[in-house]
Amino acid sequence: MAVFNYSGSADELVLVETGDRRPGYAIHRFTMPASFENGQPGNSLTGTYYASLSAGNAPLVIVLPVWGVSEYPSVKMTRTLLNRSRGRVNVLLVDGSYRLMPWQRIAQSENLDEFIAGLSNAAQRLKHAVIDTRRLIDWAETRTEIDAQRIGLVGFSISAITGTLVAQSDRRIRSSALVMGGAQIAKIVSNCPGNEKTTREAIMSNLGLELEEYEQVISGKFEELDPAHYPHRVNPRSVLIIDAGKDDCIPETSREAWWEALGRPERISMNYSHRGSFLAMTPLGFNLLRKRVYEHLEKTL
Repeated sequence: MAVFNYSGSADELVLVETGDRRPGYAIHRFTMPASFENGQPGNSLTGTYYASLSAGNAPLVIVLPVWGVSEYPSVKMTRTLLNRSRGRVNVLLVDGSYRLMPWQRIAQSENLDEFIAGLSNAAQRLKHAVIDTRRLIDWAETRTEIDAQRIGLVGFSISAITGTLVAQSDRRIRSSALVMGGAQIAKIVSNCPGNEKTTREAIMSNLGLELEEYEQVISGKFEELDPAHYPHRVNPRSVLIIDAGKDDCIPETSREAWWEALGRPERISMNYSHRGSFLAMTPLGFNLLRKRVYEHLEKTL
């Protein structure tokens, strides 16, 4: 997967101890310059690192956010990891207050060339989100408290797609839990509500495109970033996917292609919409989603 090749140095990541206290952990903030424009403040990759104080080295779990939509899933999953592991797992929580994909900017395109240029930028952002996650793994390999043979990854929605591509391109990921993701990115963008829908309606109206034409243009720019193009690159026993049976963002064909590309791993399908399924992370949903993700990570790491 040459598309995700990169060069860089692990010493680009800077840690600053916060002084906060949590049993079993030293807590740091981290900052690393992004490898490309990523829509975050200062075009940086930032977050919180919970370093295990246990004797010896421990696994690491990288938790990716739903950039610019909600940090609730990633923050709640991190709390579950910290509470249940009792200091036996290092956790790297990536910030995501701002959107990764610039759909609002793309919606303002006045002609086809501007639209294509905006899509190229969006594709580069997704590509480099994968690369920057791999750079976090480079850094993790330098840490004595981290067992580099036991690195896991959790992603939600857009970061589940990012996490899929990370797992497919980097064998150092030994376990992944991917929630509400999919393949066939052009179909997702052409179907999803929210900012994707606003952009879709604006572009189709302003540029006179039919939906099929709109999807074809997107497909041309995201082809190299489609998880369906990289089948059988991960051990399916290392993967848990959770999807939504009534997903109004990820079409059924995209969910099936995602599952197939990952080698038909363990799959939990929830009978809710895309956003509705995240209620399973709350007491209303008996915290089922967080429980199943934690159990998978515990079993595979």
